[in-house]
Amino acid sequence: METTREEAKLHAIMMNDAEVEELAPFLQHFNPWRRSEKVAEFARSPRLAEAACRLLNVESVRLYQDCVFEKRVGDDCTNWHSDLTMAPLDTNEFLTFWIPLDYVLHPDDGGTGLHFVDRSHRDFALSFWHGDKIRGDDAGDFDLSERYEERVEHHGDMQVGDLTVHHGWCLHFAPENEVEERLAYTVSFVADGARLLPKGVANAPDNEDAPSYEDWVKELEPGALVDHDLVPVVPRERK
Repeated sequence: METTREEAKLHAIMMNDAEVEELAPFLQHFNPWRRSEKVAEFARSPRLAEAACRLLNVESVRLYQDCVFEKRVGDDCTNWHSDLTMAPLDTNEFLTFWIPLDYVLHPDDGGTGLHFVDRSHRDFALSFWHGDKIRGDDAGDFDLSERYEERVEHHGDMQVGDLTVHHGWCLHFAPENEVEERLAYTVSFVADGARLLPKGVANAPDNEDAPSYEDWVKELEPGALVDHDLVPVVPRERK
């Protein structure tokens, strides 16, 4: 788990095949909730859990991970990806809240907020027919523009305190940063009752987020229910 900026920098370099002197798409600092009571209070907020339950249409959720993303001036674009390709989870019930910690300019002014492909989380045909093109080392080079045409959306400029939320299979990316450093915080929830991937699945998860889960996933059997203190159930704020 990355706990220092240097560790995060090294991880980013390794995950993006970059040279030491190059800037990767971002730095990420996994699971600050485990090291800060204040952050844990927010990440385990019943209000967030309530929103996650409603959006996923489930009764209960677990905190899968939180993360601080640091996008420095000069950092490259973050390629199109889906969060669940980086999680060892056999589920569709997963979402992420993306929360800017700095004012984010409108994309037309150089802002680096997330862009999403509307309804891409329901595009089963993409993975089924083109799976070899959207996974692996060359995934970022696969051109999705013709497939989705006018379905790429963003939310303009964003204030501190705003947030977006996206499904675990929703394709999203962030532009390169040419303006100013940007910090963002994410909280990801998975439905209580989700299971780990069993042995023998067609594709292993991308290991970019492995530092986030490797300390608890090794204590569970493949295919087991996700039931661990480091993936806690978060009580929801029922109204």
